[in-house]
Amino acid sequence: MIKCEYCGYEISDDNAKFCSSCGKPIKIETTNKITLDNLNIINMQLKSYDSEELEKTIINYYFSQNQKILTQDTDYWVYMMALLFWDIIFMKTDTCTAVKIDNPKFEGLYQFMLNYTGLPNDFFKDDFYKTRQTEINNRLNQLINEDISKFILESFQKNFGKPSKLIALWDKFSKEELVLITDKIRKSDLIKIQKRLITNFIDTRSTIPSTIVYDDNKAKLVEIIDNKDLSVNQIKWYKFIKELDVELDLLVFNRNEDEIKEIINKL
Repeated sequence: MIKCEYCGYEISDDNAKFCSSCGKPIKIETTNKITLDNLNIINMQLKSYDSEELEKTIINYYFSQNQKILTQDTDYWVYMMALLFWDIIFMKTDTCTAVKIDNPKFEGLYQFMLNYTGLPNDFFKDDFYKTRQTEINNRLNQLINEDISKFILESFQKNFGKPSKLIALWDKFSKEELVLITDKIRKSDLIKIQKRLITNFIDTRSTIPSTIVYDDNKAKLVEIIDNKDLSVNQIKWYKFIKELDVELDLLVFNRNEDEIKEIINKL
């Protein structure tokens, strides 16, 4: 028998996710919540690693904390990066196509890249940052004094519909969603996160915390660590975020005390 903490109704179904009287979520018990500066390790109890139960458990937990989930997809950060650096990503360089700028074939290949492939030839190579370092650093400095929300929306309007492997679906996030965190995470921290992405996309894109939750005042990042070990690049992100004024939740499941200590030692 479960008792609803909101209305006091006694629920006979021990597996119930919501109160059948008031409709609010059943409180999710956490066996451990360890806080290290701006990092929280939250150990949840799951009966199985079924993806549906996992998703419901996470949603219910943050709902009970009066927080909403904005996204559970790393594409959110990639879309923001693309909109902030669009003109620099697609600028003409000696390495953005298979030939250099002075080659007669360059312009045709460049237009083909813009209109069809949607990504410069050097994007996943070291040359990408090397050939755009000045422009990227100038943009990062520019953003310090810019309204980031306005900058993103203007870039969205200007580039909407253009072929890009970075923004495969232009309607995946609404304009409101794309700028939602710009007043909930400190601007300087957003810029630092985007700098880490644009300067080392290969190593950082897939391991940046994918889930973002928010309330009226702030947003925080969430990383779900199911039954897998932490990767080197994940740990690098966590250590990076610890230096920011951004809260990060690490969600783990059915871990014992020794396993929690092992996670802490890696951080």
